[in-house]
Amino acid sequence: MIQSIYTMSFQTVFLVFLGFSVIGWCSEVIYVGVFIEHKFVNRGFLHGPLCPVYGFGGLAILCLPESILNSWVPLFFCSMAFATIVEYFASWILEKMFNTLWWDYSDQKFNINGRVCLLNALLFGAMGIGVVHFLEPVILWLIAQLSGIYLTVTFDALLAILLFDLIATIRRLVDFHTTMERLKNFGDTLKAHYENENWFNKSSVGEMFSSVKEHLLSLPGSEKLHQLHLSYVEKFQNRNKNVEAFIKKFPTLKSKQYKELVSYFKEKTSSNKK
Repeated sequence: MIQSIYTMSFQTVFLVFLGFSVIGWCSEVIYVGVFIEHKFVNRGFLHGPLCPVYGFGGLAILCLPESILNSWVPLFFCSMAFATIVEYFASWILEKMFNTLWWDYSDQKFNINGRVCLLNALLFGAMGIGVVHFLEPVILWLIAQLSGIYLTVTFDALLAILLFDLIATIRRLVDFHTTMERLKNFGDTLKAHYENENWFNKSSVGEMFSSVKEHLLSLPGSEKLHQLHLSYVEKFQNRNKNVEAFIKKFPTLKSKQYKELVSYFKEKTSSNKK
């Protein structure tokens, strides 16, 4: 039976949210794995198999009147609108927090600021019908089997796991932003210090660091500033698993503030695949 969110308990709403998030994660993994990466990629920010933006989008759809939820065509267009709005604001909020556009649909026709596009909106409409008419009743039936203490234990356990995952993910996002900011500042320092040197190559981030490293290694002395710069360059050129992991998860990731660094890590990640 199709239910709106207003008739559910908080525990049920939370479990439905998780169900929609898992379905969204599976859809992302299948789509990216089959059509883009041709291999398994753990999509989404969280470590677990969840894409919360789909969970929130699904809950937004369930806020509709039951007359629309029991329809087909109106539900399709409402799902398009609601899910697209959720995706747009999720993209905007994440960009404001971390100066990074985590997904970009600029190459798609009929997109809005690269955050949403018509193709995704149509897919959201189709998913809305599939979830509400076919999957929500199954999810609610499964939840109904967990009565009393079993429902409470399941709710508490999954909530604890989600909170732990969320905290770990926030730490990784902060680390990503901190790493990019530190590298940007270091790159600016190198430009200010060596920009007028003939050997300095600033055509790209990779070339800049390579030219600096080559020059510092050729110096006979051990000036502290040169040694400090060399240690930072060598540390930078080592693999940064956290940054590369986000690049793999979000291959269309863009950043105005860290544009050169994002391009460098994309090239590095691509070369590591070969």
